[in-house]
Amino acid sequence: MPERKDMVRSYVERGNEWLQKDRLDLAAADFAIAIELDPKCAEAYHNRGIAHAAGGDRDAAIADFTKAIAIRSDVSQPYLGRGLLRLGKGDFDGAIMDFEASIAIVPKLRQSLCSQLAQAYFNRAVDRQSSGDREAAFRDYSAAIGAGTGSSKHCVESGIRNFLAAAYNNRGNLWTDQGMFEEAVADFSRALELNASLPEAYQNRAAVRARKGDMDGAIADSSRAIQVEPQLAAAYQTRGGALYAKGDLEGALSDFNRAIQLQPRSPGAYVNRGIIRLVQGNHGDGLKDLDYALELNPRLGPAVDTLLRTTRLPKEHKAIIELWSKRRSGGSGR
Repeated sequence: MPERKDMVRSYVERGNEWLQKDRLDLAAADFAIAIELDPKCAEAYHNRGIAHAAGGDRDAAIADFTKAIAIRSDVSQPYLGRGLLRLGKGDFDGAIMDFEASIAIVPKLRQSLCSQLAQAYFNRAVDRQSSGDREAAFRDYSAAIGAGTGSSKHCVESGIRNFLAAAYNNRGNLWTDQGMFEEAVADFSRALELNASLPEAYQNRAAVRARKGDMDGAIADSSRAIQVEPQLAAAYQTRGGALYAKGDLEGALSDFNRAIQLQPRSPGAYVNRGIIRLVQGNHGDGLKDLDYALELNPRLGPAVDTLLRTTRLPKEHKAIIELWSKRRSGGSGR
């Protein structure tokens, strides 16, 4: 009888041949015999994992890759295979761990894995941001950007430009939350270099520019956002605020009207439209807008009071404030 080692090798090689012919069931059967003959045969576990993965049984494939890693932790392929499956299952922690382990064994893999690694970091960042862990999300967005752009130009040119643009855009929002406006504008700009049709990046940069006092820049960016996505209500609100700041009341009113059409329950748009109507002397409709804004969000009361007391209104300024206060205490609707 041939030695057991030779028999194991024969079954592994025949299993590999079945794999090449896409006979997954026969391949898995031969690898199983090899494993039965030699339970320490990492190659048989790994290759059976490939057969399971190709057949759609991701859990069985992950189990085989895990067994192969337990036997030979110095081989990169099982980590890579398991990482790809974990990424597909939404196990971003596991995918990142596996990709990084594979790269640690074969550093050159970082270049070919840039897209998958960036995706894993990005998706984990989104999850972390949704759960409120913004610091961890920021680190992961940065890691996604680094994975997608730091290894080679090929990564940026191989179909993940839009993906990286989303990472820059989301990190820009986190910069904005920290009051780091220059950094935010830089990230939004980089996002638009990668994807010039990303309306959120134009809108986000417009909002930051408005906060910095660059109303012309805000108008230009929000207009571009509207051109790309005419249904983006936030862009109309941002442009409306910038036009109001520049004294274009009619243009601002038109934008807030459109924002309300698109998002009829957006309290901020009603506040802004209400203020403009008061400035124009349309007290009845202006107060109705403020009333409805507070109906949507009662906590806006102090902010609206401040706006009324700091906005240049006609001579009836004090009477308007008093009337609105009475309407609030009386509890009226639209």
